[in-house]
Amino acid sequence: VLSVALPLILYFGGKLGGIDLLNSMGAYYGADGGLMRNWLVGILWAVGSFLYLYKGYSTLENILLNLAGTFAVGVAMVPCNCWPDAEAAISRVHGFVAVSFFLSMAAVCLFCASDTINLLPDQKTRDAFNRRYRIIGTLLVASPAAALLVSYVLRQFDNYRFFVEAFGVWMFAAYWLIK
Repeated sequence: VLSVALPLILYFGGKLGGIDLLNSMGAYYGADGGLMRNWLVGILWAVGSFLYLYKGYSTLENILLNLAGTFAVGVAMVPCNCWPDAEAAISRVHGFVAVSFFLSMAAVCLFCASDTINLLPDQKTRDAFNRRYRIIGTLLVASPAAALLVSYVLRQFDNYRFFVEAFGVWMFAAYWLIK
């Protein structure tokens, strides 16, 4: 629920506060004096904490979820410095932890989700879940790649990065909904 709500809260909360669409979800950290900072940081901390505390079905899944939770908190704690009036240089560390979060969750989808598939009642259902997990895992890998493409190659579409990031966050939420 928090993952689905995060992009919506940032966008509409920012709009209510007079902030136009920013080029990144992380840009809401410092825009307009940090108007949306507490929402961004609070939700990322909550999601990161839940991921860290959740016991994975296997040792690998547990390690990957712990990493994803740590990276989610890292995204909250290391600002991107990418809002319109940012004074510091853009943080490469923020980008690294954000991409690492998505890749950790993609690894859970692609390498660990099938651990529990055998608990499902029939082969048709197992195949359907396997297909869903592979699609979501692939989209979780593609999301940061698309955000990097929009950021560094397609500069004229820079504001679309917010939507690419939101899509990635929603894919993360879709995994947990299906799981």
